[in-house]
Amino acid sequence: MDLRLLGPVRATRDGVEIALGSARRTAVLCVLALHAGRAVSREQLIAAVWGEDAPASATANVYTYVSALRQALEPARDRWASGQLLTSGGGVYELHVRPESVDVLRFEALRETARAHRAAGDPVAELTAVRAALAVWDGGEPMAGVPGPFAAAQRLRLTELRLATVERQAALLGGDTPAAVPRPAPPAARPPVARQRLFLIGRTTEVRRLRHAATAARAGRGGSVRVEGGPGSGKTVLVAAALDGLDRVGWAAGDELARRVPLGVLIEGAAEADHGLADRLQALADDEGAGAVVDRAAALVRAAAAEAPLILVADDLHWADPLTVRVWAALAADVEQTSLLLVATTRQEHGPAAEVIVLPPLDPGAATALIRAAAPEPPEPRRLARMLDDAGGNPHYLRHLAEDPAGESPAAAVGAHLAPLPEATRFALRGVAFLGAYTLSLPGPQPVACRVSELAVAGDRDPDEVAAALLPARDAGLLILDGDRAEFRHRVVARTLHEGTPGALRVALHRSFADRLAAAGGPPELVVAQLLAGDVPLDDNVATWLATHVEPLAWRAPQIAVTVLQRVRAHHGLAPERRLPLTAWLARLLLREHRNAAAEAGWVAARTTDPDLEGEMRWIAARSHEQRGRFETAAEIARAALREQRIAPLWAEALETLLTRVRRPALVGEPS
Repeated sequence: MDLRLLGPVRATRDGVEIALGSARRTAVLCVLALHAGRAVSREQLIAAVWGEDAPASATANVYTYVSALRQALEPARDRWASGQLLTSGGGVYELHVRPESVDVLRFEALRETARAHRAAGDPVAELTAVRAALAVWDGGEPMAGVPGPFAAAQRLRLTELRLATVERQAALLGGDTPAAVPRPAPPAARPPVARQRLFLIGRTTEVRRLRHAATAARAGRGGSVRVEGGPGSGKTVLVAAALDGLDRVGWAAGDELARRVPLGVLIEGAAEADHGLADRLQALADDEGAGAVVDRAAALVRAAAAEAPLILVADDLHWADPLTVRVWAALAADVEQTSLLLVATTRQEHGPAAEVIVLPPLDPGAATALIRAAAPEPPEPRRLARMLDDAGGNPHYLRHLAEDPAGESPAAAVGAHLAPLPEATRFALRGVAFLGAYTLSLPGPQPVACRVSELAVAGDRDPDEVAAALLPARDAGLLILDGDRAEFRHRVVARTLHEGTPGALRVALHRSFADRLAAAGGPPELVVAQLLAGDVPLDDNVATWLATHVEPLAWRAPQIAVTVLQRVRAHHGLAPERRLPLTAWLARLLLREHRNAAAEAGWVAARTTDPDLEGEMRWIAARSHEQRGRFETAAEIARAALREQRIAPLWAEALETLLTRVRRPALVGEPS
């Protein structure tokens, strides 16, 4: 037996496909399959398939569905014999198949295997398990078309698990893995300045300030400098450029692993500038307690600087081990009368410093210069504007956007910044990107943002839990958190999270977000933005909701209202009685914006049986032509409506007024 739920539901036995029958019968099978080998009560099945709206016939229906499934799964069984695959008794049901026969359970088991390999420190085996887990998917939406709250909840859960697995595969392929895993070569700790000059565009003042501090230290006026900036702002390259060519420069980079090694970052930096100092620090770290280490390590560094000018660089000091941070603080507190310069790069305020160099986003002029220097050919104006908007002045993103218009390089750059974040943070960031995704389609530097409270509703999560999950993204410099508002610093990060999600999953998430926001009474413009951003197919449920909320939507967000109503107008699959009132609203809004509404108004007028609505639409059609100076056409519409005498008196009077207004001697048949 092979049961596939990760896509359209299919069941095969010995390679022969089984006809599952109705949608609700399939829903019962899905519940039983995901509880394979465990008893499921009749009440559980009813709640899973119908929820709180179960009909009085639900119990009898479950009996009928189970009987039909038993016959479909075991066609050779005598109808009066007890089943072996699907058994029942005492009001409970059980599907007797091995867990590996259900693709969802195989997928989850492979994820657990990958997790175990990760815990054991075996990334090659983890990647193999992750790839095998993704290969289980059949494509498309899990349990596509299966009704009921259980299937809906599983669709969302499995969609999120798949996204997490895809992301884990991309960390593994581009991160710190053994040579057996294909990946690009890791960059050196100190970047080669000659190949990174692009990152110095617009940073001349900052380079000079740091170079001046280095010159002063070599003259006996030591100092401490902290270079602050978000990921991709060019901190590392700027420091490398400013210190290029100087002697006795010790460079070390903090990372998650370095946090576990006492004095590890300090020793690594010292080793590059003074091997003897590094050996003495290592011996100190091995032999002394933490309290004594700080003072003695600081004394050793000062002594080395007294022998000859010394520059120590701690790249990403926020990732350094705690002991290094304490020694760094002790040195920074008493450095002025020495030949020691301490340079730390951080993503935010971290560690003491006499001088702070903040790397702001590049201004439009510098950003444009960087793009033109990096692009293989000059980008056309619209493409250039989008690059500037998406990168938000970030040199790293600007370079990748310029070098690779197809988008693979920017996605990899964003992925590298997202990879260190916890899985819960990446999920929350994706939610922010999805809730704000509609603005990605708009021209100009529109912020991609949402309210944290709305994100909690859309994701069916606790608001405090969501807010906590977003904090690491804020600390990493990827997100701005201001009270209840979360906003991406760089649109390219939001675009990568949104557009990097497979199409079918993107539609499913947008529809899920829209449904939850609508059910919670969220702002109608936010609900509609989800429908538009994900190109969610329209159906009767959407049309019914829209008909109820179109009036407040029209006043709160007329542009969004026009866009969604134009989709309704063009959707011939919707019943005419659904399209008619919504198209009437489209005509009203188009007229309000001085756009041509004649076609929409005429379509409604020709189909409605309501004299008031027909009169309004005839007037809108005529008024729309009048606004464009087409007075003869406007007059013809007005005269025809008055002659047919089907419209309400109010609109007849309005058309009479319009007719009087547009009369001209040149109009055929009109008196002068």
